[in-house]
Amino acid sequence: MRADARHNQERVLRAAQRLFHEFGPSVSLGRIADLAGVGVATLYRGFPTRHALIKQVALNNLDQLRGLAELAEHADGGVAFTRFVESVIEREVTVVLPILQPSLTGDRDVDTARAALTEALDRLLDPARAQGELRAELTADDLILLLTTVTRPLPAVPDDVTATLRPRHLRLLLDGLRAQPLLPCQ
Repeated sequence: MRADARHNQERVLRAAQRLFHEFGPSVSLGRIADLAGVGVATLYRGFPTRHALIKQVALNNLDQLRGLAELAEHADGGVAFTRFVESVIEREVTVVLPILQPSLTGDRDVDTARAALTEALDRLLDPARAQGELRAELTADDLILLLTTVTRPLPAVPDDVTATLRPRHLRLLLDGLRAQPLLPCQ
């Protein structure tokens, strides 16, 4: 693939991830092309169907999250977990899989990537749970959904306000996942 075509494809993927996260997978492809700064024909050359675009966004997202989990797991227990969550927030890795999942049900590539992410997250969570630093009932799927909530853009809230609120919400999330919660989870 030529460098300019690869660059356009990356821009389309970034735009699609942002708009899927904000508006869901039915957002218009024209809107994605506009945000990416490419024509609709360029978008279709890289991704001939909506499903192909959704799938690639999901695979990229899963791969990014798995990579961050694997980097963080070299630390100890709760430190590794906190490092992972902070990396997701700091790098603004938006967790879009729960939003895109219905259209990807049964896709082998996505299922394989999701299983690899779940394994990486379990390797990250297991030591922290075993050391009593995290709630025992916290699962990889819980974590993905919680991160979706924290990373999702807030509707009608300016980016600078969101940037200010996100670290506060991160602290609240981390405190709520500690092993000594105020209320048991049922």
